[in-house]
Amino acid sequence: DDEMRLRQEIVLGRGGVHVFDLLGIEPALVHVNEGHAAFAPLERVARLVRQSGLTFDEASEVVRATAVFTTHTSVAAGHDRFSESLMRRYFSDVESWLGLPWERFFELGSSSDDPDGFAMTRLAVRLCGHVNGVSRIHRDVSRRLLRSSWPGLLPDEVPIHHVTNGVHLESWTSPEVARLLDPASESPPGTELAVRAAALDGAALWEARRGAKRRLVESLRRRVARAGEERGEPSSQVWRAVQSLEENALLIGFARRFAAYKRADLLLRDRRRLLEVLSRPDRPIRLLFAGKAHPRDGHGQEILKLVAAAAGSEELSGKVFFLDDYDIELARIMVQGVDLWLNTPMRGQEASGTSGMKAGMNGVLNLSVPDGWWAETEDGDHGWSITGGALAADPVGVDNLDAADVLRLIDLEIAPLFFDRAGDGVPSRWLKRSVRSMRLVAERFSARRMVEEYRDWAYVPSARSWFLLREHDFAAARNAVGSKRRLRRGWKQIQVLGVELPETGTLELGERLEAVVDLDLGDLTPEDVRVELVVGRPSRNGQLEDASVVALAADNGSPARGPGASRRRFRAEARLEHAGRWACGVRLRPNEGDEPSPGLADLVLWV
Repeated sequence: DDEMRLRQEIVLGRGGVHVFDLLGIEPALVHVNEGHAAFAPLERVARLVRQSGLTFDEASEVVRATAVFTTHTSVAAGHDRFSESLMRRYFSDVESWLGLPWERFFELGSSSDDPDGFAMTRLAVRLCGHVNGVSRIHRDVSRRLLRSSWPGLLPDEVPIHHVTNGVHLESWTSPEVARLLDPASESPPGTELAVRAAALDGAALWEARRGAKRRLVESLRRRVARAGEERGEPSSQVWRAVQSLEENALLIGFARRFAAYKRADLLLRDRRRLLEVLSRPDRPIRLLFAGKAHPRDGHGQEILKLVAAAAGSEELSGKVFFLDDYDIELARIMVQGVDLWLNTPMRGQEASGTSGMKAGMNGVLNLSVPDGWWAETEDGDHGWSITGGALAADPVGVDNLDAADVLRLIDLEIAPLFFDRAGDGVPSRWLKRSVRSMRLVAERFSARRMVEEYRDWAYVPSARSWFLLREHDFAAARNAVGSKRRLRRGWKQIQVLGVELPETGTLELGERLEAVVDLDLGDLTPEDVRVELVVGRPSRNGQLEDASVVALAADNGSPARGPGASRRRFRAEARLEHAGRWACGVRLRPNEGDEPSPGLADLVLWV
């Protein structure tokens, strides 16, 4: 329940920092993986408050510059949220150890659109200066989901980056394929793995693939026989199912958590067409399903039961298999031994996915919705993308069209390619795709590449910040907080005296748009304020899309209308480079660099 979940996250986050202390480790930075661990940066703040005499804001400045947050969730419901009453039960003493009154503490996890809930993701965003999703599409999804932390920014401006997930290839590559890729066997030592993969001989790869497939089939036969006996199925039925697991069949694997958005039941929507595709005597095809549903996911459990029932039905028995007791060992032999890996998530809900990467490095081809990592493969010659339902307007239409597209691809493209054999029995055209798939994964989806990206983008800058901010009794952190307080005080004094924008009407392509803004800055200087002309296409929901931002420069030779040294005129020009409908506006925001922090997000002003 929620209370147990909160307890777990307190142990993980606050307790995790205690473990560092007990081990004598003072980390220069902390990487928070999902919102579950968001109490870790909070505990780091508390320790700086207690041990270094910093205020909460000063300690937060240090922690924010030295914390990385990776979100993996693509739907709002997947982000943990706790009620205020539950939070009070465990954090009523927060002022004594964090130096922050209850109201300000609760604001760290709440928002104007959810004032009664404490969201762990929001806490992580506010205490971590580096925030990322786990694929390019997931970055864009996360920007929309978490945009309320930066209410004055356009979705594309929200400072959430992406580091696409990768897999530890050595853990998932089959022994047979690994021996082929051993640099001591064929290539000079030090040759990159992707280069060795690209140079593989098709016939040698086929022999390695057959070895991994043989091990998978033998394991599945034992599993199917044992499961049938445990369920009390007739021995003749179990024997037929075991014998139907042929090494020469096209084995299609689907193994993952049975969440509703992953659509494990997609191919069951048209049983007649599915049976037709699986029943061609010259092209045996077997569908292998494995996975588990979360104990609290009733919908996922129903999908699992549906798939298991279909596998046990008279019409699909021996053609569709549901494999019990899914674990990491079954996952490993499946990604190593199947021929095709199937991935059917709802679009925009697959944050990254990694099972297809693991399969791809074993020479397995992918059939996937172009979401998560697969959308970054520029699919064309190393797998297939499911695009049938991309333009459907309703969920049922999307599912039906995607299901039809999967079956069409398997029947008319994938199976014919797999069973197209030369005289030596080797599917050479299929293997060319396999080699390209292996090279692609080795080049772009390894854990090594992923960690190097984190290192360059977040770890090294965070570590440098840790040492710089600690110098001279945290002087830089104290100065930064003082500067932000000055900005916040001065922002209340800003007055907009006048705005001149192009009149509504028809403009010529290439024509210049001029914007002039007169401000009374009060105690602030022109260097404290970013005045911007934002030009974009108006969308149905009132947002600007495909927007460009042009900074207005302070016009020193042309003061704003009226007397007063604090009055300044800002002006800029933008050129219309494309035809169509356009809208523009002027925005003021604190000049805090290219990475706006949530701490000053409420000061953004559209005029």
